[in-house]
Amino acid sequence: MKFSLAKVASLYLSATALLPIVSSTPVPGTELIARAPIKRQTCLGDNGGTSIGVLVCCNIDFYYGWELVIQLSVKDSRGDSNDVYGWCVVEDIYGKFHQVPSSKLRNSQGKGTTIHQYNIAWNVNPPNKARYVSARACVDDAGTDTCGGSPRGVISPF
Repeated sequence: MKFSLAKVASLYLSATALLPIVSSTPVPGTELIARAPIKRQTCLGDNGGTSIGVLVCCNIDFYYGWELVIQLSVKDSRGDSNDVYGWCVVEDIYGKFHQVPSSKLRNSQGKGTTIHQYNIAWNVNPPNKARYVSARACVDDAGTDTCGGSPRGVISPF
């Protein structure tokens, strides 16, 4: 059986193309390292009781554009016997708004008290990602609630 040099080269290349390349030692600089979060904060309201009587802060850890962990704080800064509540809003790159957490955090403990909710995860599937994170704050008044919201808040670093 005779083979031309071109045929032998073709058979060799097709056979070796299927073989995986295995290295027993890691290549320097290619180790997987967990990403440290990029930290940001956005707050809305007041701390002295002169405005609407509530202070809401969203402390955000951006791990990637599509993965956030939020710590939410709600402070009653007026103490007028009205509950206060707040939440964070994440706007994605498609202009959709996501309430985070899904239920608003309510503080009914009185003037000067702050309540917290920790480790609130938010994520979407790439290529979607967060564009802005903002805080929303309300006083539970008799009748219509007094609310405020920051229009854009924190811009995603991704």
